[in-house]
Amino acid sequence: MKRVFFDLETLGRGPDALIMSCGISTLSDQPGISGHSIVCTELFPSIGQQIAKGRRIEYETVKWWVTENPPSYPFEVGDDKRLLLNAFCSKLLSYTNGADEICSNSPSFDLAIIRNLFNSCGFSEPWPFWKEEDFRTIKKWNRSEYEKFKALFYAEAKGNTRHVPHSALFDVEFMAEFVASLERKAL
Repeated sequence: MKRVFFDLETLGRGPDALIMSCGISTLSDQPGISGHSIVCTELFPSIGQQIAKGRRIEYETVKWWVTENPPSYPFEVGDDKRLLLNAFCSKLLSYTNGADEICSNSPSFDLAIIRNLFNSCGFSEPWPFWKEEDFRTIKKWNRSEYEKFKALFYAEAKGNTRHVPHSALFDVEFMAEFVASLERKAL
């Protein structure tokens, strides 16, 4: 089974929000081994191209970002690290290729924004809707395990470069690791 987790950091809340960063993790079963393979990465789409395509920047969201302490890193990523939108969409497709499930904290937020970006760039739907899973439901149904895992994961990450507030990369790593921990316990 292959699961792909997405988390976005954006400058808006609607489906046409400008994307600052996209965290992606893949969780795959290891054949013949009672374990999982987790691979995480973060992509940064071109801000200029998104603006040219009419992606929305909302004042309230920008105001929220500005009040964050410390200032959040998606604003510090320069154009040299940002992908043109066609390359960004192609990279996302390469991660979802062969995926059994596509998961995010809220498919009606993260996945809707990705789908809207794909449509505005002329790409077809990136995955069928029936593959979408909601991480918030997973954690709600496993509340006790979630709280214990979160405390341990955050304690381990605190103070090192992995734990950045509002980091799409950190959030997808957390989601994949939590789901993997649930599956290990189920074995």
